[in-house]
Amino acid sequence: MKNKSVAVLGIIIVLLAAALLAKKTLFAPKDILSYNDLFTFFPDNATTADVAEITLFDGAKPDAPITLKRDGETWRLVSMQNAKADIGQVAGLLGCIAKMKGEARADDASLHPDFAVDDASAVHIILKDKDGKELANILAGKGDWKSSFVRPNNADVVYAVEDNVRGRAGYVGNALDPTKWLDKVALRLPEEMIDTITVTTPEGTATFTKKTEATTAKQEGEAENPESVSWQAQGGSWLSDSQQAVKELIGGLLAVRIVDIVPAKDATSLDFSTAPYSITTTGKVSHTITALPVGMNAKDQSTESKVYLKIDDDPLVYVMPTSEFTTLFLQPQNENQTEAPVPNAPMTMPNIIPMMPQQGQ
Repeated sequence: MKNKSVAVLGIIIVLLAAALLAKKTLFAPKDILSYNDLFTFFPDNATTADVAEITLFDGAKPDAPITLKRDGETWRLVSMQNAKADIGQVAGLLGCIAKMKGEARADDASLHPDFAVDDASAVHIILKDKDGKELANILAGKGDWKSSFVRPNNADVVYAVEDNVRGRAGYVGNALDPTKWLDKVALRLPEEMIDTITVTTPEGTATFTKKTEATTAKQEGEAENPESVSWQAQGGSWLSDSQQAVKELIGGLLAVRIVDIVPAKDATSLDFSTAPYSITTTGKVSHTITALPVGMNAKDQSTESKVYLKIDDDPLVYVMPTSEFTTLFLQPQNENQTEAPVPNAPMTMPNIIPMMPQQGQ
């Protein structure tokens, strides 16, 4: 009898242990990264290389979309006079959408405003292939710098995803910022592409001519030394140090930076025919850069100071940071100038899923 009781007790203990193990296994919180049934937003049979067109718009302003189209290896901002787009920004958004996986958080359409994924509040992201077929159509809602809520178009389910999708779309503050998509380098001129540089300003003209001297190895069998490059200055009497000036100029031409593009309707009022500042380069490629500063010397209007820029016969008119202007056109720094800020590149966000927002949040 005693042995029988011990056996029954042993069975009970085994059953309890099995029940506890099952509870831990079946009902323990799951790590979102371990789910196999997460929703995907991009076709399995497509890649980011298949995306040929991107359309972005704020639900509150559907008539002001940002449109980008692939142009070979680059992208063009159709909505900004076909200007070159920031490849990094494009790659960031496409990569985000292609790998994005979501965990369902709600499926009631009445809750969409709480997540800001209703049609009027969301940022709409539409990706199409070269034939105009939709590859993704997503409404991006609330989130923070590391995660956000989204829903597919024409679906009620709201998903939590591990990225700031609005940020990837160029949403800053309370609106989409088109300049987030603009390539902030209007021209790249490395030193090896240039033979001469002529800078014209109201102070005069300075011409810099490159001189190269090939140096041979000092001993037989020793590798040949690279060419020695120097610049000969002519003119530029207003410069205190012409050699330092040309070094800064070469650095500026390596990446001529801009912050915005002037709308076509406003650009027609800017007269570049009498612009007092220009740079002409010759060499493997030739370019003429013309600058038109406005309000640079008005102390009481320094915040309105702008420098407008044209390159060759390109119809686009750019806005240049005033610091870039002083470097390229060999001007002394003016404490009254106000530098236009260059927007930062999007940050890489860690993988954290947000909690469900409270009603009205």
